[in-house]
Amino acid sequence: ALDGAEIVGYAALASSHDLVHAAADPVVGDALFAHAEARAAERGFSNVSITTVPEDKPLSALVARHGLTHERDVLRMWRAIDGALPDPRWPASVSVRRYEDADSERVHALLDANYGSWDATYIAVPHDEWDAFMTDHSEFDPELWFLVERDGELVACALHWKDHQCSGWVKDIVV
Repeated sequence: ALDGAEIVGYAALASSHDLVHAAADPVVGDALFAHAEARAAERGFSNVSITTVPEDKPLSALVARHGLTHERDVLRMWRAIDGALPDPRWPASVSVRRYEDADSERVHALLDANYGSWDATYIAVPHDEWDAFMTDHSEFDPELWFLVERDGELVACALHWKDHQCSGWVKDIVV
């Protein structure tokens, strides 16, 4: 959304039905939301999904104004790392290694299988979209993605994005 040459809001609708939205002005926000909902209907989506936190007051207010249904809470947790950490203890039957580009489809499949097993509303995205979202940006570092295998089968992974302002970001852990 533009006001002359100034960007005053944006919305992005992914094939996963997730809507990313930002606008400080409620009128602009409502117009963007209406536009995104119309586009979702054109694409045959049965729903749209928005993740917000109370601290994002404009988006939280938009969600309330438009009567979106509260589906789940997302926990954002922190742990200070001060001093030595214990060494990990691994079962003898597994090996741990770092991610390589050739692992992309297996990692995506493991995440889809696990998220889909507990989230009835989970919508898998095409692999090329997932790969771009997860790896095609400056926060991605394959040295921070750890894969656990047993007899050559991927059984777990911990995917981290680069640190930001001295804080790490654990994107996904799945077993």
